[in-house]
Amino acid sequence: MVKPSELCGRLKGIMEEKGLDALLISKIENVRYLTGFTGTSGFVLVREDNALFITDPRYTQQAKRECEGWEVFELKGKRLSQWMAETIAPKRLGVEQWLTLGSLERMKEHLKDTVFVVVFDVVENMRVSKTEDELKMIKEALRIAEESFKELLSLVKPGVSERDLALELEWLMRKKGAEAVSFSIIVASGARSALPHGVASGKVIEPEELVLFDFGCVHRGYCSDITRVVKLGKVSREEKRVWQAVVDASRAAVEAIENGERSCSRVHKTAEEVLSKYGYNEYFGHGLGHGVGLEIHEKPSLSLLSEDSLVDGCVFTVEPGVYLPGRFGIRIEDMFYLKGDLVRLTSLHSEIIEL
Repeated sequence: MVKPSELCGRLKGIMEEKGLDALLISKIENVRYLTGFTGTSGFVLVREDNALFITDPRYTQQAKRECEGWEVFELKGKRLSQWMAETIAPKRLGVEQWLTLGSLERMKEHLKDTVFVVVFDVVENMRVSKTEDELKMIKEALRIAEESFKELLSLVKPGVSERDLALELEWLMRKKGAEAVSFSIIVASGARSALPHGVASGKVIEPEELVLFDFGCVHRGYCSDITRVVKLGKVSREEKRVWQAVVDASRAAVEAIENGERSCSRVHKTAEEVLSKYGYNEYFGHGLGHGVGLEIHEKPSLSLLSEDSLVDGCVFTVEPGVYLPGRFGIRIEDMFYLKGDLVRLTSLHSEIIEL
């Protein structure tokens, strides 16, 4: 949560640079970060010397409990744009890049003389460095996910469908206190494990297949994210070689960060170079990792095209993978926290789990 006066101070430079007399924060994760509001409908309106939280009658009482230190304004019988036109009539209004085109066009119906200016990553940049409280919630989301996965392993056997395992894993996480899954759980077996985002299907798991699990849960709004691989039987020589390439790529990236590398693109490149030595670089087509917090994918982005840097307080994943089309895929994903030193948050070992 950020106090309204603090928010005005932090955004003053941006608003002056762009000549804004008001800035509207509409992305619900950003609204939650700033105010503590956990509902699904709310806005933050920032002006030069004040900021307020705006919601509708469904959430007024909830907001007054959750948004400590914030003025809560209730929209009743009017659209936000209509109220703004009648009260502040901004000449230049900043809106986030997340505002839909439809919403923008609707706002223009009332704010006919307003110039709309799109701003990028204003709150997202504030969210990169996690507080101790945020880190605590992420760790708990990770603990729940890891403990649930350990329990699930006894159910991973031939004849069970990917979808049933995904449902069971979600149930275990919720039973342990998760409020939701971080994303649609990936359970991809056999040739489907070569699909980087092979969301659980009705496919039945067969003997001797690899099964890739990518999963996480949400605790008090904050996410976790892990990927591990299970083998029903003995790991083959080729599977072991691919796994070793993935693990070596991960280690090289982690060592680069530990040695002071902060450029996300260069960290990604370090992992790519290791996979190239093994001859697998063409089978790695996604970013090396991403930030994790109120969203499962947030800044910083560890990818070849990223302009982001790793900063103190950031929580992120490292998840190289190799995907051999029509055969199998292996990805190992761990979560890390950077605070001077690099701390590995994931406690599960990275070995392929033989069952």
